[in-house]
Amino acid sequence: MKKLILIVFLSYSSFAQNGIIEVEGSGKSSAIPEEIVVNIPVQVEESSYSECSKTLIKKIESLKKSLRRIDLSSEEVKTGNLNVRENYVYENGKRKKKGYIGSLNIQITDKYDSKKLGKIVSILEDDKYQFGYNTNFQLSEEQKNSLNKEAITRAVKDAKTKAGILSNAAEVSLDGILKIEYVETEGYPIYRPSYRQAESLSLARSDAQVELDPTEADITRKVKITFKMK
Repeated sequence: MKKLILIVFLSYSSFAQNGIIEVEGSGKSSAIPEEIVVNIPVQVEESSYSECSKTLIKKIESLKKSLRRIDLSSEEVKTGNLNVRENYVYENGKRKKKGYIGSLNIQITDKYDSKKLGKIVSILEDDKYQFGYNTNFQLSEEQKNSLNKEAITRAVKDAKTKAGILSNAAEVSLDGILKIEYVETEGYPIYRPSYRQAESLSLARSDAQVELDPTEADITRKVKITFKMK
């Protein structure tokens, strides 16, 4: 019991002599992501390198042309990760070269709209475009800025509330803020439907619409504030 009393006394003594209270505040904000991202892994196989490259480019241009017909701009349709490589298979336990594989990823990013998503799915159901695809939801830049501001504001309020509780318990008064530090936290979350959901979108489609129900995305921001005591 004596040891416990001594520890409490020393802690308070250090607290009083330093003349500061340092607390960490946390704030959370949330919203339903308004952007949907559709990833389409385009892949082709040909016997020669040149034919593989030509076929891949032809497929990509054809798909992009079809997507432009449903009012998707070049800013909303991006391509990346181009790769043409030798294709090897195993036959009778031996590794054998079998032409070339060409691949490239097409990514569509747009405000979520069930009708437009239905049109995208209709295009991808065409036999010549059945590469498979997956979807996820993400916060728009406007949402990120708004939620970030809201979470930081709540974090500061939380720190002030904690400092007030501590000062009242210690029977001292606060005399302003000496320092505010932003504490690094994780970035912005992405909601990903499972591959099974993504693959079954065509089955859920009705009247050229695909209805999805994204969950709320939460972001947390933290600050560390040092208060001066009177």
